[in-house]
Amino acid sequence: MEPKIENGGATIQYVRFGTDKNYRSNTVYVSPGKDLPGGHDVVIIHRKDSICVDGEEIFEVFNRVASVVDRFAFWEKRLLDAEHEEDGVQIMLDGAQSFLSGAFYALTFGGKTLGLSCSNISSLRPIWDEIAATQDLSYERLYALDKYIDFTGFVPHAGLTTERSKDGSFYYSYQSMDLEGQNIGFLAYCGVDPAPPKGTEVIMNALSRHVTQYFLYHLGKINLVSRASDMLQKLLKGDPAEEVRSFFRELHWERSDEYQLMAIDCAHQGQSSEIIRACRGLFRLPLFCGIGKALIMLVDLSREPEYETAFPSFRQLLTEGCVCGISNLFHNLYGASLYCEQALEELKRAKTLSVSWSMAEQNDGEYFRDVLLSRTMSRAYINRKILKLLVYDFQNGTEYYPTIRAYILTNFHVTDAARIINIHRNTFLYRLERIRGIIDFTEFDETVRTDNTENVYRYVFSLFVLDELIPTLKIVE
Repeated sequence: MEPKIENGGATIQYVRFGTDKNYRSNTVYVSPGKDLPGGHDVVIIHRKDSICVDGEEIFEVFNRVASVVDRFAFWEKRLLDAEHEEDGVQIMLDGAQSFLSGAFYALTFGGKTLGLSCSNISSLRPIWDEIAATQDLSYERLYALDKYIDFTGFVPHAGLTTERSKDGSFYYSYQSMDLEGQNIGFLAYCGVDPAPPKGTEVIMNALSRHVTQYFLYHLGKINLVSRASDMLQKLLKGDPAEEVRSFFRELHWERSDEYQLMAIDCAHQGQSSEIIRACRGLFRLPLFCGIGKALIMLVDLSREPEYETAFPSFRQLLTEGCVCGISNLFHNLYGASLYCEQALEELKRAKTLSVSWSMAEQNDGEYFRDVLLSRTMSRAYINRKILKLLVYDFQNGTEYYPTIRAYILTNFHVTDAARIINIHRNTFLYRLERIRGIIDFTEFDETVRTDNTENVYRYVFSLFVLDELIPTLKIVE
């Protein structure tokens, strides 16, 4: 059977009966015995994709099928063009409705919705119309759809999946969109039929592929929050590279804003999705990532006008065995790694005490001392040169340990250090010269020259542990 298409632009080149096991592209295969791929009686092989059409007379199917494939080819070219356009996702979703009549949207995993198209799903129309009228496609507004769609089922690297809406009024299918090993979002289609219409998988695959490519071009401008997990993990690992700094600048988060970190251990599988959803309803822009088995949330309090109201509501979420550790408030964004450790430490404390949450600011100094000194490893981190001066004092009756201690605690300011231990500045300088003859002072000089705060932190930690261990110095020796 030869195709007869007047305009000469047909993409279908052949129509074949039965199956020859070697399926050609741009060909319609027809078989009443349903021995074609998937057991269908009509299959269009278009490139590497196939569109299945059943329940039609063989001699009536060709013209309609040929038209569909030609339109599909034209649509794919339009998709390719749309990848580079500012409103490309909207163009793609609108075009998809000419093949699958229903409701479409592209939802990024981080929480930004890029496009909506709705035709005949009546239960969704009010939500669609409201979002379209306000031009607000934020994740928070999209949660109005939570009445119908179970977002917890949306998992990375999933093929086309079909579920019934929560109220039973329609079915929806969703397709994962993955980019360079990272899940960036989901494409969802809502239809009235109990099963997706013919060609749904082909069209969803094509849409997913082109929308993903669109993300690749426009990720920095539009899909900012979808990078949050990766950027937050890098921040909490103490890696404030330029891409991390750039990300937070795009959020308009300042280094000096006030921040807080929460480490949450969810009791059962899937609860983290519920917590994330609830927190996005409480806070304006919480960022999430996973560290070990803990869900980590970072909140910029300077950008949360309703924080005082939201925080008690957040604590009420911690039910059914969910446990949380909460850090102190802090102002240096790029020091977040330290406060993440603090939040994780509070999480351990909450588990030990069998409470739902533990907040660092509620702990007293004795608690912190016990935490540090209860770890036998803490002694291994004592600076050996500072320890040598302490031992030297015990053996020789000198006061070099108080001298180096004052020098460190004043950030190496000679006059202030001399004032702390109540001696003349020249006497202090004399003691420093004597100390240089007892220990190698190079690392202290280098710390002063480079303003190495990490070294200062280590010195202060050593002083704290040594001050506590002075009564048991023989153990240290």
